[in-house]
Order: sequence, then structure tokens, then C-alpha cells
Amino acid sequence: MSRGARGGAALIVGQFLKLAIQFASLVLLSRLLAPEDFGLVAMVSVFLALGSLLRDFGMPTAALQAKRLTDQQASNFFWASTVLGIAAAVLLSLVSPLLASLYAEPRLLLIAPAMSVTLALSGAQAQLQVQLARASRFTSLAVTDVVAQGAALVVALFGAAAGWGYWAIVVQPVVATALLLLLRASLLAWIPRLPRRGHETGALFRVGWDIGLAQLLAFAANNVDTLVIGLRWGPGQLGFYNRAFQLYTVPRSGVLDPLTQVALPTLSAAVERGRKASDLLLRIQFTLSAALSLAYLIAATTADWLLPLLLGEQWSQAVGPFQVLALGGFFAAFGTVSYWVFLLEGKSRQLLYLHLVTKPMMVALVLCGLPFGITGVAAGYALAQALAWPINLFWLSRVAQQDSWAYFRTGLRTLVPAGVAFALTRVVLVSLDMPGDVAPTIVGSILATAFFFGVMVAIPGGYSHLAAALRLVPLMVRRRLLE
Repeated sequence: MSRGARGGAALIVGQFLKLAIQFASLVLLSRLLAPEDFGLVAMVSVFLALGSLLRDFGMPTAALQAKRLTDQQASNFFWASTVLGIAAAVLLSLVSPLLASLYAEPRLLLIAPAMSVTLALSGAQAQLQVQLARASRFTSLAVTDVVAQGAALVVALFGAAAGWGYWAIVVQPVVATALLLLLRASLLAWIPRLPRRGHETGALFRVGWDIGLAQLLAFAANNVDTLVIGLRWGPGQLGFYNRAFQLYTVPRSGVLDPLTQVALPTLSAAVERGRKASDLLLRIQFTLSAALSLAYLIAATTADWLLPLLLGEQWSQAVGPFQVLALGGFFAAFGTVSYWVFLLEGKSRQLLYLHLVTKPMMVALVLCGLPFGITGVAAGYALAQALAWPINLFWLSRVAQQDSWAYFRTGLRTLVPAGVAFALTRVVLVSLDMPGDVAPTIVGSILATAFFFGVMVAIPGGYSHLAAALRLVPLMVRRRLLE
């Protein structure tokens, strides 16, 4: 097997293992700890995410999608991320009294400084990840990710069983980030040069600036729900919402975020060789949206029984927001593919302008849902995801000369089957009224899958699209997408 094939296969296997670890973490820690424990950590996580954004500010993405990256440019990015990571960690520690006062939670005085350690560590690690990805060392990326996440979960489970409470959750990302840095630094054996001005680094920083501003807007939109729930209802209700949201993000973050590491450099190389990537992007969109829609379809239809089965009956208040978020997950793949198109076409500034429209809209919809409790907040977030898709397509048609109708038609080939399958499955499950949690979850999963593919094949051209998607999967594994 070639190096590329081995790397692609390792990446797929690694992602499945990482998903399994994340899922195990959600289930096991939820059974060992209280909702309030997760709510306390989630209060800090909002500001930790802001620190991570300010630390990177689009630099890893700019380096990843660059058609050519010199060693000096990579070194400049490394030192910039490292210094900004340390600065963000110090700043978060200094403002911990303000966070404790904001939430009226004195326990945050120690939680915030402890979690800020991850900012300094991940700042040094960011460019190592880019270097490994650009060198197509996806096996190294996958192995280090799995080992770090697995070791961190073991430590967290030990702490939860030993009575550490919320400290078990605090320690988990610190251990994962530290181990990831050590492993990738030892494998890469790359010594960055001293930072130097020039070397065309400024142009890449400007691209990173545009991407960073767009990500800052996305941060505000993606974290306003956590912030307002914590401020209004405290760590208890935030804990329920946080578990629902974390479970919702497992399929999306486990598939879409890592795939960006492969897709951007691969597609950038194709564009550099003068090839059009639009046909491939349409096939990728259909494949990803079909896979994610099926996962979220099963989650949404069986949520009433799935969450108590996985997390325990004490998490019943998380069912409503989880089900609503899962329905919004039908649109998860569309935004990511649009994001790739903006970067591949060199339209980072237009991506920023787009976010100036869609992200404030998301904030407004989340706030509109606040009077209706945590399920209302989830509904606002999910509705914003759905409305952002046609806006993205309109923007692409205007600034990147993309055939947005082609992306829209391809999206409907998964949205329509998912919507019909959800309605049919819910009707059958309610009419059957089966006892317990296991039987409705299993039957609902089978029915949702059967209805989903049945409707998809019944749509004209549906079978050919499904067959093309199945042929695409082994090519993705071998990383021979553009041959």
C-alpha cells in the first residue's frame, strides 16, 4: 500500500477511534458527575474558546491552505502562535476574578487559570499540526490525536471515580493538549527558525487576519447560547444544555473539522495545477451531508429514549435541546463545503463580509429563543444554521462565480429524505408506544435508516448520486480524489 493510501486509511480509522473516545467521554463522565459540574466548566469554556481564537486568529488555516509555505514562513507562524497562546493564557488567568463576579461563582477563580494552560500549550502545537498535514503525515496526526485523547479520558475517569468532581473535567483537556504537543514535537523533529520580517509572511498574515475576523464573528454566534444560559439560569441548566450540545457536535467535529486538514491542501494543489474542484466539491457535499444527516436523523427521532439510555435518567432535561439541535445538524455539511470554496477561491475577505451578515443573525435568533428556556435557545441556533445555507449560496454565486443552484439541488437530495424519514419514523414510534428505552432506540434507528435511503433512492437520480458517493469513499481513504 502506498504512503498516501496508508495515511488516508489511518486518518479514517483514527477519526473513528477519536469519535469513540469522545462518545465514551460523554457517556461515562455524564454518569459519574453532576450537570452542575459540566455547567461550571462550560462557563469558562466560552472564554477559553475566545482565547484560542485570539491565539490563532486564522494563522493555522492560512498556513494550511497556502499553495506554498516556506520554512521561514512556518517558523514565523510558530512563534506568533506560541507568543499569543502564552499571552491569552495569562490574560484569562488575570480576568478570572471578573468571571467569578460575572457568574456569581467563586469556584471559577481557580478553574479559569487551570484551564488557561491549554492555551499556551496549544499555541505551540498549532503549527506542528499544520506541518504534519502539509507533509501528508496523516498517520502521525491520527495516532497522536487518539493517544492523547485516550490518555486524557483515562485520567478524567480516574478523577471522577475518585471524587474530584468538576476538576476531573478541567484536567482532561490539559492532559490531552500537553501530551499532543510532546508527541507531535518528537515525531516532527522540526526546529523553527528565529522569527524574521519579510519572506512574504505579511501576505499570509493578512489572509489569516480576514479568516480570524470571520472566526471571531463565528465565535460570538456559536457561544452566545452558552453565555446567556449561564448568566440567566446558572450552572445547572447550562450543564443540561452543554451535554446536549456536546453530544450534537460529536459527528460534526469528528468528521468535518479533521477533514478540512486533508481537503484544503489537496484541493489547493488541484487548483494550482489548473484543475476545477467544483465537481468534486459537489460529490463531497452529497457524501458528507448524507452521512451526517443519517446520524442526526437517528439522534433526532430516538432522542426521547436515546439520551436516558446513554447518560441516565438524570439528564432528561437535555432531551428537548438535543433533539432540536440534531434537526439543525441536517445542514452541518453545507456550511463547511461553502467555507472551503471561499478559501480555495482566495475570497477570505468575502468570507468575512458574509459572516457580518449570518453571525449577527444567529446571535439574534438565539436571544429570541431565550424566553422559551434551553430548548428555545437550541431552536434559535438550529434555525440560524438552516437560514445561513441559502445566504452562503447566494454569496458564493455573487463573489466566486459558483453554480449555487447545483449545490442547492445536491443539498435537497439529502434534506428531503431526512425530513420525510423523521416525520414517518416519529409517527410509527409514537403509535407503537414501546416500553423501556432500548427497544424504541433500536427500532427507531432501523426505521429512520430504511425511510431515509428509501426516499433518497425514490427521488429521480437519487440512486446514481448514492452510487457515486459510495465510489467516492474509497478514493477519500486512499487520498486519490483528484487523480
